[in-house]
Amino acid sequence: DADKDDYDRAVFYFEMNRFKEAAYFAQLAYKSNPQRAEVLDLLGVLAMHADQLDVALDCVRGAISIASDEPMFHTHLGMVLQMMNDINGAVSAFNRARHLAPEDPVVLINYGASLRLQGDHRSALGVFESLIEQGVSGGAIGLNLGLIYESLGHKAKATQTFEEAIKEAPDAVHLRQSYADFLTRNEAEDAAEAQLKIIERLTRGHHSM
Repeated sequence: DADKDDYDRAVFYFEMNRFKEAAYFAQLAYKSNPQRAEVLDLLGVLAMHADQLDVALDCVRGAISIASDEPMFHTHLGMVLQMMNDINGAVSAFNRARHLAPEDPVVLINYGASLRLQGDHRSALGVFESLIEQGVSGGAIGLNLGLIYESLGHKAKATQTFEEAIKEAPDAVHLRQSYADFLTRNEAEDAAEAQLKIIERLTRGHHSM
């Protein structure tokens, strides 16, 4: 079936970060079957990567209208709304995803991060602590927890959390940048400068590959 083959090719290219080819095959799959929810969702994610947020919103909402019980569609809706600075809408979308997939780490990380952006730091802290209790770890959890602890006034705990997360994910540029910003806000200029030098080295290495 043609739309399945085209969709599989689109996913293959998407997973290789070859978004132009992915979009080409996703469009072919859509023309073959415009009512296929996962094709609409993929078109939405590709539009999000291209910063075409209105298109992304339409596509992901279209996917949800066909298959409203798919948690990842609601997660993608939350991501688009967050990029559009509709934080309350994002929290609602991630919350819906959480009800559909209450133990999915990707869903919970996004939900917790949106609560943090909304300013509900205590609820966000509960989400990330529950993930750690489940044995889930990684740079995204450390980054969010570090910022939550800072917002709650626990600066030493924030520093420790950032440093532990960086030990676990030393090449995560986004995590190091957040830590550098935290250090700058807290007048630790030398430590911030050291992080920025590492970031420069990491990004230079990445570009030369």
